[in-house]
Amino acid sequence: MKKLTTVLLTLSFVFGVAAMSSAACFNCAGDAGNIARGCSTTQDQACAPFDFENPNDYCNSKTPNRALFKICDCIPEIFTTILAGDTIDVSMEILVDSGNGPVAGDNGVYWAENVDASGIGLGTYNNQADACAEYAYGSYFAGPFNYLLADGKAGTVNTGAVCDIPDTNRVVKITPNRAAAAQAGHPTGYTVTPADDFGNMATWAINIPAMRVDNNKVNAGDKVWVKICLSRYSDGICEELPCCCEIYIGQLCCPGDTAPGAQSLVYPYFPPANSTAFNLIGMTITNLTATAGSAVITMYESDGTVGTLTVNVPANGIYLSTLGSLVADPNMVKTGTGTLGDSMSYIVVKPTFSAAGFVMIADTIDGASMGYLAK
Repeated sequence: MKKLTTVLLTLSFVFGVAAMSSAACFNCAGDAGNIARGCSTTQDQACAPFDFENPNDYCNSKTPNRALFKICDCIPEIFTTILAGDTIDVSMEILVDSGNGPVAGDNGVYWAENVDASGIGLGTYNNQADACAEYAYGSYFAGPFNYLLADGKAGTVNTGAVCDIPDTNRVVKITPNRAAAAQAGHPTGYTVTPADDFGNMATWAINIPAMRVDNNKVNAGDKVWVKICLSRYSDGICEELPCCCEIYIGQLCCPGDTAPGAQSLVYPYFPPANSTAFNLIGMTITNLTATAGSAVITMYESDGTVGTLTVNVPANGIYLSTLGSLVADPNMVKTGTGTLGDSMSYIVVKPTFSAAGFVMIADTIDGASMGYLAK
């Protein structure tokens, strides 16, 4: 019988220390593009889950992503022969790269699909070309699965289009629930078939479940990865080590967009709103996108008084106000014991869109004026 030879799940000791095997993941679409989530403009701000395989959830992608795991790439030094009848389990963990490489933990991206009933889709192929020639999955890794939080405790996935999910829904890892499966009288995972064995079907296409983004915990440009690990089902006390690879899911935010709160406009100087030297003091906030949004204006006066006001700015529109109108707005929330508008100040604006700002300070009587762009 022709054997499907791979290096899956090997217990290897070097100087008494166990080593985890690793492989390479591939994407039929090449490098994944920018994910249309985690940003403030031109994207779905209903916080709906996104699907790695759905090009509509990416900014400009037209070719669906498809993750491939070449199982014969695992640890070439020590081989384990996988035969028809062997059962292989899968686990997945979300990693986020904020500039220091992919890191596990509670980093703002979470699983958003319960795959207990459907399983995790799987297609087995003889080569990469065949695996990339279709987008269906002929089989699956059977559940049920554990849904784990960053601290390893059990959680539950939230599949809804909600933004503020509870801590118990911040699931970052999916693993096979072998105990529950055993009670139900069946194993988890995928059982290698005679056709896999004879056909040397060692290129596996694996479906990545849907994920969600917490806009308050991510930054524009964060990169998302998923660590896929395969392990052979064993009844023994000592588990064989998993063979893992990391698949690049994409970078958050469409080009030109910014994560909410990631951009701040600073207006470093205003004279008092009741200044006698200048009778025209104004500011603008320009929305540089095709999506309406809001901006939080915070005014910091030199006497310690602080005022905060949220304003709406239309798509491709401009918010324009004099400083006097700003401090007199009935929705302005003031803190401190002073009078807002009677001291020098600076202003910080936090928009939900890509923005620019300008200040004009003038005396319309004698013609003196100056202006500057917000930083």
